[in-house]
Amino acid sequence: MDIGLNRKQDQNQKDDHELLDWLMQMSQSFSTTNALERQVMLSLTSYLHTLESVLDPKGILVAFHREGQELVIDVFSDRQMEADDAEQARRIFSAIPHTDCKEEGFMTIPAIPAGSGEDDRDWGTVFDLKAPDGERVCVFIIMSDKSPALEPAHWKMIRGHYHLMSAMQTLQKDAQKKADQLERYFNNSLDLLCIVSEEGVFELVNPEWTSLLGYEKQDVIGRNITELIHPNDMERTINAIEKLRLGEPVEYFLNRYQKRDGQYIVLEWRAQFTGDRIIGVARDVTKRLELEREVNRAYEQFRNFTSQVPGAVYQYQLNPDGSGFFPMASDGIWDVYEVTPEEAGKSADKVISRVIETDRERVVQGIVQSAETLENWEDRYRVYLPSRGVRWLEGYASPEQLADGGVFWHGYIRDVTKMHRAEQELKAGKEFVEATLMALAEGVIRLDGHGVINYANHAMTEMTGYEASELIGKRFDEAFYLLAEKQEGRLEIPIEQLMGDHDCLFCEQDLVLVHKFGEHLGVEITSRTLPVSNDQGAVLVINNVTEQRKQTRELMQQTFRDALTLLYNRRFFEEEMTRMDTGRNYPFSVMYLDVNGLKMVNDVFGHKSGDELLLTVSGVLQDVCRSDDIIARIGGDEFAVLLPKTDRQAAARLQIRIEGALKKKTCSGLPVSVAMGTSERVSADESIWLWLEEAERAMYKQKADNRSRFEEEVFDALTNRLFSEYEGERGHAERTASLSRRIANRMGLSRDTVHAIEEAAYYHDIGKVILPPALLTEVRKLAEEEWEGIHRHPEAGYYLLMNLSSFRHLAPFVYAHHENLDGSGYPRGLSGEEIPIEAQIIQAAEIYDYMKYRSVEKREPFHIRDIVSRLGGKRVQKAVAEALLSVI
Repeated sequence: MDIGLNRKQDQNQKDDHELLDWLMQMSQSFSTTNALERQVMLSLTSYLHTLESVLDPKGILVAFHREGQELVIDVFSDRQMEADDAEQARRIFSAIPHTDCKEEGFMTIPAIPAGSGEDDRDWGTVFDLKAPDGERVCVFIIMSDKSPALEPAHWKMIRGHYHLMSAMQTLQKDAQKKADQLERYFNNSLDLLCIVSEEGVFELVNPEWTSLLGYEKQDVIGRNITELIHPNDMERTINAIEKLRLGEPVEYFLNRYQKRDGQYIVLEWRAQFTGDRIIGVARDVTKRLELEREVNRAYEQFRNFTSQVPGAVYQYQLNPDGSGFFPMASDGIWDVYEVTPEEAGKSADKVISRVIETDRERVVQGIVQSAETLENWEDRYRVYLPSRGVRWLEGYASPEQLADGGVFWHGYIRDVTKMHRAEQELKAGKEFVEATLMALAEGVIRLDGHGVINYANHAMTEMTGYEASELIGKRFDEAFYLLAEKQEGRLEIPIEQLMGDHDCLFCEQDLVLVHKFGEHLGVEITSRTLPVSNDQGAVLVINNVTEQRKQTRELMQQTFRDALTLLYNRRFFEEEMTRMDTGRNYPFSVMYLDVNGLKMVNDVFGHKSGDELLLTVSGVLQDVCRSDDIIARIGGDEFAVLLPKTDRQAAARLQIRIEGALKKKTCSGLPVSVAMGTSERVSADESIWLWLEEAERAMYKQKADNRSRFEEEVFDALTNRLFSEYEGERGHAERTASLSRRIANRMGLSRDTVHAIEEAAYYHDIGKVILPPALLTEVRKLAEEEWEGIHRHPEAGYYLLMNLSSFRHLAPFVYAHHENLDGSGYPRGLSGEEIPIEAQIIQAAEIYDYMKYRSVEKREPFHIRDIVSRLGGKRVQKAVAEALLSVI
């Protein structure tokens, strides 16, 4: 068939193939580095496919020329379309616009000069045509504005080759340049750059991945991201990838990646979905997050500190428009202004309104001047408080300029009403009066240059128990008996140290002042230099911090204690383990314990019962262990005991005593037991953590060895309790099991299925152990919460059996034995095929047994059969109801 090209000369055909090969080589090396280049690449690829189709020959070649507004087809060839289809294609082509076509799917090749005239030009385009059979066919169109006929067609194609090759070479150079730039950025970026497939497999990573994570590049490429992500971050990461698939960008996303050494770092991600790939940029923010946590802790400590400081610590911001507010104010702002921190945070108007009118202008002007000069603001002024009347305040603040022209102060304000009155009364201004009245609530003494006391205030006499006359005239070290909590014996303080300016003397040693009658008081001493005649003395302020230290110790107790058991927590345990690892404690043993069945107790009886189990175990450990042993709860169901000066044999004897004490205990009717493992340490040669791990491994081995025995003990205890404490349950279980077996046999089920149904039917009400026995026998209307408890017994039975490996296969049947075919059952409201046939058989047998043996209302056999016949299709399958009718 003629395809519109002159192929008679072999040389021309050879040239076409060589040109095609060259173009394909160029296209394969073409770098698609941005959206435009990718579009050009797609168009070039389509063009090459077209040439291949023409040369094979396959596909379609069309040549046009333009006559006015009409497009006239010069050459049209096909090998896949019938005549009618070709005519349809011609109609489609007649609608194709000229070179200004912008429709999606078209790639217009720039005009190619063909002669000297302005309109003497050719143009071409490549697009996909969908054939009637649904196949997409690539079409290449060459169009001439000059000649009415395309002669020779082969020359037109060669010209198109030439100009297209020139365009490709230019694009290739630009693309290669951009590709080189991109590669340099990719390899030198301090961020982690990667390309990941839609399935989550690393396809490309930059060197920063190997530098930061410690892996070789080949160790990362080809791995799935799930292999490196922290398990707790997996679900969030998968959700983020799903957002990308939906076209939503992901920014500032955090997850943890595991380094080669096993440690985790936190990465912050930005990513987008491009085609079928994920392009991601990540940055290590581990240190930043740690710094943020440190800043938050420091800020919390600052807030705690400011809450203890008399007066108000604050930050004040004056905006360029003259408005102001307090971004931060301690709770003490209420004491000085009777304004809450929240009110001050919104506006400073209420604070300013508290200042007495005659002082207000001066205060405001002082703030304005401080803002203009950026010099510290200081003032003393009066305020009127609704509940306390006129008070004197003293304020100090340091300003800084803000970028928007505003000013920001850090300051402190306190109530100096008493001090101000004293200053007015003692205008002569003795420095001693000012120094002592600044801390009137604290003990104050004055020393001369030789350290002799010449003044003691009332607070000092109350603090020490001595009268002022007993203190005055004595040297400081004679009058006061000081101790340091961290050392033995009396603390000697040289007089020279008392004479300087010290905010807190020996604070690091926690000073203790001995009261006249022997009471120990925690104190802090502040000293201020005070000239006395020609000598230099000092004013000492002694603050009683006994209660404050007590509160601090209580806080430390909370930090190192488990909230439930009040035993030490893991943090304290690990610190003590390291501290106690000294020769004087060898042989040094550790015991690792794991509470058996805690999860089952929590699932079946609730977390309150689980807490009771943990308290029972902790109580036994405290009763059996020595006072020097360190007992800690180091996990949800894990305990550990440090046993100094204890060898392996002594630890084994302790283990036996613990087991014996626990055998006497029960929780929710279940036996209490733990798995234990011990390890002995006789030198510091090996790692202390390996020592602890050895005890843990021994514990897990014992837990595995005793698992079956423990489960049997638990199950026996529960079934004995059910059948002994709950009236009629044993007979009901036996009858229901027997009848269920007969129903299953009648339905032709397998022997194994029949056996499982019979066993599940026998234990179908095991979950009733969570209910008070009287609740099941009382003949009265039950409260709503009591019905909720009864409706929960299938769920309780399910969780109980799921925690027992020998009975786990029965759990789904017990869980669903009160579900109805029409969805009206409980506890989950299952319906239809969601309900196992085993559970339906158990329910049918139980209903029959209840009507015949347990119902208060006595029914005749024919009445029972009538009710059973109506069960089919509503509560159980009709086949189950029919089988039941046939065996009763």
